[in-house]
Amino acid sequence: MRKYFTGTGVLSVVLSAIALLKGMRGQAFTWRTTIAWLSWALRLAMSIGIFSENRQAARGFVVEHPEQSKEERKLLKRYK
Repeated sequence: MRKYFTGTGVLSVVLSAIALLKGMRGQAFTWRTTIAWLSWALRLAMSIGIFSENRQAARGFVVEHPEQSKEERKLLKRYK
């Protein structure tokens, strides 16, 4: 769990959330704020996805991606 909280992706998401909260102090909620929070949510989802993918790879599970070359698909079939 410590690896998760000290990962650069998670740290950047936390720091950007703090910056967004400080920037919103005393301001009206505008379309720019909405876009900033949507961007933050996407970054959070990506960092969680990357963490879980790395965790699966570390445990020995094969992580499949939709855009694999023929050679990669052959290797995956061989090791399954």
